[in-house]
Amino acid sequence: MNDLDNRLTKVETEVENMKEDVAANTEKLQGTATKKDVEDLKRYFGERDSDFTKNMWKLIFGLLVLLGGLLVTMFGIENLPGLFS
Repeated sequence: MNDLDNRLTKVETEVENMKEDVAANTEKLQGTATKKDVEDLKRYFGERDSDFTKNMWKLIFGLLVLLGGLLVTMFGIENLPGLFS
């Protein structure tokens, strides 16, 4: 009978330890990202990349206009076609 009590006490201790481990894992899971968090991040980075691309095109076109204006200023409108022939 003593052996049975020892085994029962050991099993009860293991069950309590498992309950504590489950509680600790549950707390850890509360701090992890959810599907909604991942979707929000995907949307955020997609919008950020879209804005970045749009702004880069604006910058490129602005620099092209600036270069064109500088060429016209430096050489005059009459001499400009002669530069490219």
